[in-house]
Amino acid sequence: MAVETYNAGVKEYRQTYWMPQCTPLDTDILAVFKITPQPGVDREEAAAAESSTGTWTTVWTDLLTDLDYYEGRAYKIEDVPGDDTCFYAFIAYPIDLFEEGSVVNVFTSLVGNVYRFKDFDQPYAEVPKSRPAGMTGQLSTRMGGAIRHAAHYLRLQKCAKRLLLVITDGEPADVDVRDPQYLRYDAKKAVEEAAKSGVITYCMSLDPRAGQYVSRIFGARNYMIVDHVERLPERLPLLYAGLTRSPGGSTGLPRL
Repeated sequence: MAVETYNAGVKEYRQTYWMPQCTPLDTDILAVFKITPQPGVDREEAAAAESSTGTWTTVWTDLLTDLDYYEGRAYKIEDVPGDDTCFYAFIAYPIDLFEEGSVVNVFTSLVGNVYRFKDFDQPYAEVPKSRPAGMTGQLSTRMGGAIRHAAHYLRLQKCAKRLLLVITDGEPADVDVRDPQYLRYDAKKAVEEAAKSGVITYCMSLDPRAGQYVSRIFGARNYMIVDHVERLPERLPLLYAGLTRSPGGSTGLPRL
């Protein structure tokens, strides 16, 4: 039996997300971004790239529903008065992209493309298992926003311990923020906020240079550097067992 599968490919963002003829719907969430395009990238392509929902839709809807339904749509561009190096891009997002009633999800999705692969009460079946396979790398590692998003939902769990394990291949970064110290401080602040609400944050980094910054974000004892990605399947279960061990053998943590 022939089975249709998702075929990855590379094409210009404007082919999917630039829609100047689009009229936003009453149910859309409207956003405006101030964009400074990279050299050689025209305005339409840059605006379309900013509106891309590729991470969400590939993971969410691969062959399950109509991809077009979940597309962000860049529909208008305006000049920035007195500055010809940048422009304003107006983008409409379908409200169904976001978790109902969650302002945290709306903000972190628009700022940093944060998406939950599995809810705590969702069975670990084929769909959540397959979602990571559709995940693609993007241009940024906005760590602070992701930590705040995850900590928000961990705080809602009724359990004795709340552990947030951050697995990353690099330091905090964002194409829209030029100051690396600001991004590191933002991540550190998010870790501190999580700790105040009872969420323990631990980082497993695949970045060989992580020793230069990771302790300042997570604390001197709250990180591990894995020098080869091939060792991740070996080290991750051991780390989880060590972090969750408690007297009597009960972790007290919500299970995923």
